[in-house]
Amino acid sequence: MPRHWIRYPLLYLLVTAVTGLIIRSMFLIPSWQGAYSSLLHAHSHLALLGWAYSALLLLLCSRFLTAADQQSRFLKLNWAATQLTVIGMFAAFSLQGYGLFSIAFSTLHILLSYSFTAWFWRRLPRGPAVPVSVRCVKAALFYLVFSSVGPWSLAIMSAGGWKDSPWYDAAIYGYLHFQYNGWFTLAIFACIYQALERHGLPQGQVVLGRLHYMLYSLTLIPALLLSLLWMELPVWLNAAATAAAVCQFAAVTAFLVLLRDSCREGTFRQQLAGIPGSMLLWRLAILSLGIKMIMELLSSVPALETLAFSTRSVIIGYLHLVLLGFVTAALLALLRSERSGTTGRLQGVGLMWLGLFRSRLLRSELMRPGSILFAAGLTIHELLLFADGLCSYLGTPIPDLNALLLGASLAMLAGISLIAAGLWDWDAAGDHTEKHSA
Repeated sequence: MPRHWIRYPLLYLLVTAVTGLIIRSMFLIPSWQGAYSSLLHAHSHLALLGWAYSALLLLLCSRFLTAADQQSRFLKLNWAATQLTVIGMFAAFSLQGYGLFSIAFSTLHILLSYSFTAWFWRRLPRGPAVPVSVRCVKAALFYLVFSSVGPWSLAIMSAGGWKDSPWYDAAIYGYLHFQYNGWFTLAIFACIYQALERHGLPQGQVVLGRLHYMLYSLTLIPALLLSLLWMELPVWLNAAATAAAVCQFAAVTAFLVLLRDSCREGTFRQQLAGIPGSMLLWRLAILSLGIKMIMELLSSVPALETLAFSTRSVIIGYLHLVLLGFVTAALLALLRSERSGTTGRLQGVGLMWLGLFRSRLLRSELMRPGSILFAAGLTIHELLLFADGLCSYLGTPIPDLNALLLGASLAMLAGISLIAAGLWDWDAAGDHTEKHSA
């Protein structure tokens, strides 16, 4: 794949961080507050469909396609068209919010994801003996397509005048659930398994991996109920939500046990975390994943439902925990492992856009301070949001919360900028990967 492709998701991540900072600073500039809703839509769509989607496409193509397929005309055209829709979508949402052009670009993005899924699926190994990584890829692609039921449902309900219906909000929650818990998370699992399988997984870890895949992927649909408990579901659906939460927790526990064993054997560090700063990102991602699973399990407890669903800070904190703490940290660490040469070769251009000299030493030193700043900013950000949720629930709001959140957002932006600087260029030419065969 052309090495400049990595610049697109990195730029989307940086712009997402900048828009997040602007949103946080609007309390200081009242004249900007009229653009809050439009910029928030642009920010969230760029994070999901620009940064995360594009980064995952690069990683999956690098790790699961042959060199010939990576150079295919279809992939290049699909990639170019996707980037145009992302840029158009961000501009349209920023200028008009939900409107004709933003909906048109969003629809084109969905259709392009369909065509990519069909093309990519045909190039994956088939048969009962395929490794866990390939199974996770297929499940991820399935949930990518399945998540689009949400936007199509929104269009139907908007046309029918049902925007005030609770099912309208349910469709939004469903889309987000299958995006970040389905498509994003399973694709990240696939990349991790692919790296570990290159070294060879012991039979015990293979069994854990299959258990993790089966439990997690098969309970994702009933796990949607965890996001809908605010709808006052029947008792039997509440029970199904609790059962799904337990199964998901057990699945991720099996995955974490597998990672622990891989760390003890040195496989994880050798394949995924051999560069300074990478291990901090992995620790942040794994910790965030663990906290996320605990929160989902606790949200099924009736006594905690009110705190989980009626407090905006808790909802925002949860979304940022998943999308920044787990998804973004894991994607940055995976892209960094590509640069180290485990599955591809990344050749950073450092701070080229600032006109600074190209220095291998400079680039290698950016990861550690960038990771520290990002992790520190995110930790403070999450602690503030969850503390505010609890304090609001108790009727004692935190003073100067917006200013504190703004400082945390600034730290995250600085960290992301440093990390992105070392990942600015990617040379994926040639067959650097060992592809799975059926």
